Formats: sequence, structure tokens, C-alpha cells
Amino acid sequence: MATKPKEEKKKRGGARPGAGRPSARQEADLRVLMNEAFPHADRVAVVKEMVRQAKQGNVKAAVALLDRVFGKPTQYVEQTSETALKIAVDYADPEPSE
Repeated sequence: MATKPKEEKKKRGGARPGAGRPSARQEADLRVLMNEAFPHADRVAVVKEMVRQAKQGNVKAAVALLDRVFGKPTQYVEQTSETALKIAVDYADPEPSE
């Protein structure tokens, strides 16, 4: 009976090439490219247009502006239960007395 050579297992998990947050150097390079392609004067014009649209009633423009000025609002979650929840805490003395 002939034996077959073992097939190599495919590597699973671990870091994937290109995955994750870009390095600080990559971000800096991208920032330079964006500043060249989208200069300050153009960014100001975009913001002014968003403000104009928000004043005319464009809700999406208003939300985008408010989120960027004040941050997105905190989402609160209320948890209710029909049964009482008991939590017990035992304190241990880190240095037992002799």
C-alpha cells in the first residue's frame, strides 16, 4: 500500500498583508496627496456649500455639519428586566493576617 505525501496545510489566521491601520508614514503621505488634490480653498467652498444647504433645510447636510462640530451623540441603552438582578461581591484581603 503506497502512502501519499502529506499535503501542506493552508495557513489560517494571523496577520494578512495590507490588513489593519496604515502606518503613520502612509497616513502622512496620503495627507500630502489629499492636500495637493483638494486644497484649502476648495475645502472651505465645500463647507460653505454644506452650510448653505443645511440652512435651506437639507437634513443630511445639517447632520454632517453638527456631527463634525460637536461629535456624534452618545447612544444610551436602557436595560430593563422583569426579575430582580442580584450581584454579590466578595472582598478578599490581599495580605492575610497571621
